[in-house]
Order: sequence, then C-alpha cells, then structure tokens
Amino acid sequence: MRPERAMMAGPSAGASVPEVERALLVGYYGFGNLGDELLLAAVAAGMRELFPGAELRALSGDPEESRRRHGIEAARWNDPAAVVSAVRWADLVVLGGGGLFHDYWGVEPEKILSAGHSGVVYYAGVAGLARLLGRPVLAWGVGLGPLGTPDGRRLTADLFAEVAATTVRDEGSRALLGELGVEGAEVVPDPTFALPLQPRLRRSVDGPPRIGVALRPWDVGTPPQRVEGAVTDALAHLAGTRGAEVVLLPFQAHPGELEGDLAVAERLQRRLGHGVIVAATSGSPAAPADAVAGLDALLGMRLHALILAIRHGVPVVGLAYDPKVEALLADAGQRERCFALPGLGGDLLAVALGAALDGRVQIGEALRRYAAVQERLARETPGRIGRQLASRQGREAPALRLAVAAGLARLAGGWRAIRLPARA
Repeated sequence: MRPERAMMAGPSAGASVPEVERALLVGYYGFGNLGDELLLAAVAAGMRELFPGAELRALSGDPEESRRRHGIEAARWNDPAAVVSAVRWADLVVLGGGGLFHDYWGVEPEKILSAGHSGVVYYAGVAGLARLLGRPVLAWGVGLGPLGTPDGRRLTADLFAEVAATTVRDEGSRALLGELGVEGAEVVPDPTFALPLQPRLRRSVDGPPRIGVALRPWDVGTPPQRVEGAVTDALAHLAGTRGAEVVLLPFQAHPGELEGDLAVAERLQRRLGHGVIVAATSGSPAAPADAVAGLDALLGMRLHALILAIRHGVPVVGLAYDPKVEALLADAGQRERCFALPGLGGDLLAVALGAALDGRVQIGEALRRYAAVQERLARETPGRIGRQLASRQGREAPALRLAVAAGLARLAGGWRAIRLPARA
C-alpha cells in the first residue's frame, strides 16, 4: 500500500479501503501445528476476499511446507535478512490469527529483529519494522494473554498502538488491550470458523462411543504427569464401563518439548494399553483434524481441535491450560465442561465425559447452532476489517520504533545483502 495509490471499494459493507497489491501474513505458521495452518488458510481466504487479486506471502518456520500446503511464497521467520526483505516487499502486514501475544516463557527485547527473536518480541519487531517503513499493520482475530512481565506488556501495548485495524477473538483479549491503553479493538470469532466444513458422517448412538483426545505438552503450573495420569484414569474407566474407543489426536508434530503432541499421545497409549493414534503424514497433513468429525466426544487442550468438534456438533470437555480454552467453552455455553489443570482428577473427567456422551444428541444440536452463528460472523470479518482500515490510522509508538531501529543497526554489516531495490 502506498500513500499515493487510489482507494478501492471494500467488500459488502461499501467501505473504502486502501488498495493492496502485496500482503505479508505473519503468525505461528510452518511449525507443524494444525490449528495455525488452519488459521493461515482462513486468513489467506479472508484477505483474498478483502483484496481480490492481491499477492500473498508469509513468514514461516518451514517455507517449503507453506508453499506446498497453501500455495503461498514464504520466507524463514528467523532469518532477519529475509524478514526485512519480506516486509519491504509488502504493502500491508497482517498479524494473522492465533494466541500470539503471551509471555509464558519470558520476553527478551534485546533480541528484536535477530535470529533469536520469538513470541511477542518477534511479532513486535515485524510490526514495528513495517511501521518504520510506512507499511500499515492489521491484526486478524488474534488472542492475547497472559501478559505478566513489564516488557511483554510494554511491547504489546506499543505494537497495538501502531496497528491500523485490530480484531481479537475473545472479550478477554479486548479487555487486556484496554488495560494496556489500546482502545477500538473489535471481537470477532476465531478465523477458522469461516472455513468450509466437510459434512459429518453421523454415528450410531448404539455402538461403542468413540472419544477423541487432543492434548499438548504443558508444564506450567501443574506437572504434566499429573494431567496425563488423570486423563488416563478417566479413559480407562470409560473403556471399562462403556467400551469406549480412544482416538488420540496429536495436533502438533514438531521437534521440541512444547510442540511434541505425538509424544504425549504415545505415552497415553502405553499407559492405557490401547487407543488409536491418528497422526499427520506427508500425504494426509490434516488427518487428526479430519478425524474429529467421526467422534462422539472430544477431550481437548488444543483450541482448534475443540473448535472443529464444536462445528461438527461433537460434545467437548476442555482442559484450560490457557485462558483461550475457557473463553471458547464459556462463549459456546459449555463452561461447566471446562476444567483447570490444577487439582484435575480422573473421576471428575470421567463424570464429565460420561455426561457429554449421554447428552450428545442435545449437546450436539446446541453446538451446531452456536457454530452456525460463529460461521456467519466470521464471514463478516473481512468487511469489519475493511471498515477499520478505511477509518483508522495507528499512532506512533516511538519506543518500539527505536528498538526496531536498533535491531536494524545490528544488521548494518549485512545491510547491502538485505536491501531491496526501490520499487516503482
């Protein structure tokens, strides 16, 4: 987007938004997380509606996989030269969905625009660079929190001060922005509610129930062994009393202690002595997501496993390792089926899952009604973002721009390698 370009009509709402020919999508893409890959697909589809004909690129942990899976050119997220070039290429930078803004593992502002940047520092660096270069930034259905460190809160406040259009996926995120002094954010559904959904094959209520399990590694606040023990006890009880079949769904398969859902699934399978693992493969990268449609209930930590279940009318029991899980289930009218990790017990989970199975017809109908509303609202998000872009401009956050400038100064030795020719 260049200041001298003409304005164009926005989608459906008749708003006027600046013309965009090239947009850079920034999120937790290319790390083997099915939820974030669904987010990339959803945000890309929304951008194509908002800006027909625009060329899209992304920053990614695996650029080749992003190209193959989404048909989008991508640059490596932790290559500072590639990041600078990608931002200079773009007319618009989009922070595209997901719980991007938290500080569970601390914040290191000195790593802004470096190969070691991550989390809030990474997103703040990209957004701050965009603004320093005169490119507008928008946030598409993002999640915020928790933010407990002064640096995390300051960087996030400065970042969103620079954003021209902000949509968040829950009221908690909007409230946190308000605490940080950022007003004007609109709450929209998670972007993935707008994706097409394959029809669900209805299962007989007379056969053995099929329970899906989508856990993730998590060691914050509660030992993971205790959580996995409670889940194992509940599933063993339901297998023994109801003949329940267990389907283990690793939604992220990526090297790393916090990304290896497959290792969690394998531990549960060993402890239970049974259960089927449906893992992503190169030929079926979305296999765990596709399997959700065939369940009778889902026990989940992974947000997008829960969203898919809700859309299919599959009763859910949530394990709220993060506020986003509780926010989703509360909004869907399922607050009583959401449990915090501290104090979690197998008996409690077994009762909750049993009640979900017993009421799955009525619960499923209620969930499908909720999901239909969310889908309609999610399809309206491009228009809402277009209206924000037409009417708002981000204000300057000098501290963020200075931090980005310092990051660029560290790259000064390689500046010739990363600088692009001026565009016409």
